[in-house]
Amino acid sequence: MSAYIHMVDECSVDWITREMSDSQMLKIPYYSEVFKIFLGYRQCYSKVPGAEKDMSKEEANQLKELYKKHVVESVLGENKFGKTVDWLHFDSIDFYYAKDSEEEPSYELKEDPTLSDKNAAAEKMYKYFASLEGEEEFLGFLRYCKFIKGHVNHQSPIEHGTITFRLTDVSRSLTHQLVRHRLASYSQLSQRYVGEKGDLAVVIPHKILVNHPAQEIFEAHMQRVAEDIAKLRDAGIKNEDIRSIYPNAITTQIIVTMNFREAMHFISLRMSPHAQDEIRDVAWKVWNELNTFVPFVFSDIKIE
Repeated sequence: MSAYIHMVDECSVDWITREMSDSQMLKIPYYSEVFKIFLGYRQCYSKVPGAEKDMSKEEANQLKELYKKHVVESVLGENKFGKTVDWLHFDSIDFYYAKDSEEEPSYELKEDPTLSDKNAAAEKMYKYFASLEGEEEFLGFLRYCKFIKGHVNHQSPIEHGTITFRLTDVSRSLTHQLVRHRLASYSQLSQRYVGEKGDLAVVIPHKILVNHPAQEIFEAHMQRVAEDIAKLRDAGIKNEDIRSIYPNAITTQIIVTMNFREAMHFISLRMSPHAQDEIRDVAWKVWNELNTFVPFVFSDIKIE
């Protein structure tokens, strides 16, 4: 029997993002990203057990309790990074405020004792997200997250989910480290076309800030740089050449897009105690965002 050969002369494209805009909810943060990851696993395996079957009451209750436990212990509790969330706010709603926070809360927060109760915050978050598109859909989202968590060692499908964020008032020292994470996309403020005007904005490293003699040296040097920038501009030098004397401490803005796998790698490296304070703070904020709104998946990241 001769073999049959199927000749293909044109590719086929499935516009997953476009289709999801019609069939999948978009109000729950990162729902589409989680669903794309699930499709990746579905592509790898002929059958993904349990991920599309009807949900029993028992499973729904288990997911609900697992979600609230995650919020209390991983989002609001003191985690392995030694940090806690003092104020949890989303979509004009305050879910949690720690009374011992150094920040001054609003009058409304002061008068609402339930906002300092972690269990009450977890219940409030569950009810809020379940109300966006219905409890059944939110439980489905939690099921996807739980499935991904259980298969996180198979990381290639996790690359289908992405996070995009903007950093402002960060130093060029930070962005020089950040862009070394090659599996990401960056759009940074151009020093060639956007010159420094007026006062020079710089980020002072924490270890210099808490050392008074060092802080004086730092500030004196930055003052001289600011004055020299003004002199070069008065001499008719363009931004593209003036930037040669900019310090690494100068502030910048950058938009970053990372897939979830690279975000995991970024967090595991940059949350290390050996990393610089400024980029550790960014890594913490990225982890806290994903750990809060993509429950379970990012909770067990190991620090390298």
